[in-house]
Order: sequence, then C-alpha cells, then structure tokens
Amino acid sequence: MQCTVMQSNYVLRLIEIDIALPCRVVDALSALKTNGCIENDQSYTYSVYGRRMALNDVLQCGDRLDLVIPLPVSPVERRRALALKRKNR
Repeated sequence: MQCTVMQSNYVLRLIEIDIALPCRVVDALSALKTNGCIENDQSYTYSVYGRRMALNDVLQCGDRLDLVIPLPVSPVERRRALALKRKNR
C-alpha cells in the first residue's frame, strides 16, 4: 500500500508499506509508526483521493492514504495579507 506523508516543511514523501488489505486507517497508521515513517498521528488529516477519512474507515486495494498537516494560514488569508502589505508600502 502506498502512503503520502507531508513532513513539517510541507514536503511530500511517498512511502510503501506492507500491510494486508482491506484494513482500517488506524492499522495503516500503526504500520507507519512501527516502520518509523511518522512519529505521531495527532497533527495529520487523513484522506484517500481527496476524500477525508476517519480512523475506522476501511482502505481498499489501490487506495493511497494521504497524511497531510494543516497549513498555518489559509491561502486566501495569505494573499490578502500580502496585498495589504504591498498597498501600504
């Protein structure tokens, strides 16, 4: 099974884990922790093909689990702040 993990510097890393499918998201997270791919799962949001997943949702063959961390500021807020900064020069 493939997993994409977003690191703290927002770089994505593709990881292949060996786990029997179908399995739950929590089982995949446990395998990632055991392999040392992630330290904790507290800060991640889980999705498959852009659809959010809960810890007890089942992963099927062909799914790629994406673990992403939230952005510190939304892109809209960031653009707005940059526009105000440029305006006030």
